[in-house]
Amino acid sequence: MSRWLRCGLLAILMVFLLSGSLVAHEIILNVSQDGAVGEEATIEFTLGHFPDDYDYEHDFFQRFADGQLFVIDPDGDETELQFKRETDRYTATFTPLQEGLHWVVANIPRGVLDRTPDDGLQLRFYDAKTPLFVGEQYQGELSQTMLPVEMVGARLPLLQVNEEFAAQLHYDGEPIAGQTVLLVSPTEVAMEVTTDEDGSWSFTPIESGRWMIKTTLMDTTRQGEYQGEEYDRTRYNSALYLDVLEAGAMPVNTASDTINVYIIIALIVVLGGGAWLLFSARRKA
Repeated sequence: MSRWLRCGLLAILMVFLLSGSLVAHEIILNVSQDGAVGEEATIEFTLGHFPDDYDYEHDFFQRFADGQLFVIDPDGDETELQFKRETDRYTATFTPLQEGLHWVVANIPRGVLDRTPDDGLQLRFYDAKTPLFVGEQYQGELSQTMLPVEMVGARLPLLQVNEEFAAQLHYDGEPIAGQTVLLVSPTEVAMEVTTDEDGSWSFTPIESGRWMIKTTLMDTTRQGEYQGEEYDRTRYNSALYLDVLEAGAMPVNTASDTINVYIIIALIVVLGGGAWLLFSARRKA
């Protein structure tokens, strides 16, 4: 077999493998990652295929009411949010009371699925998280939340194109080696990386917009009974959503910009009034 034929077959195989990953459902979680203190933020989440192929007729979408939606503030305090169903998504609102990095977290159990004989009786959990930067503090920690499977790291900036992003994958607080991480760009360009012996991995985004970072972990030792149904393994579908800016771009905080405009106007009025009083006093003198 020629070298070019082998390369072609390998490329076709990779397309099929990544296509299989993209066909799987995930929670799609959307919230503007740029907020302001006292300004209401709208949170939306749904079921489907990233970025905008929503599957709201799926039976699992009907069970989202069994899930939980949280916001975790910079102090680590959790606020559970009530959400309501729209036609193709669920929505909630949150008003931050302090500046800093907040985390929006959705965690939804799907129940036990029969995938015997090959993949057993699976208890499945789907979750997603995304950062909400409040104020003008665009740095923070990719911190651990209540989720069993998640990405953590030492530093989380508001990312830019061609800026490396590095993280660790944890399961129950411990690093996981040899786990596949799927990265999908806003234009659905997919790539895969594998965690090293420390659970670490990295990538450099090549597009601006919202990225999905996803992993699927199966634990065959976590067994039991859920809502009267037995299961012999537990599967976690976990997604992280991050916004990536164009290289050199700065985030625009509309609320902060509005406040700055008011401050400038007030200064102009004060300085103008002072100048007028000084001019009037000189004329009278």
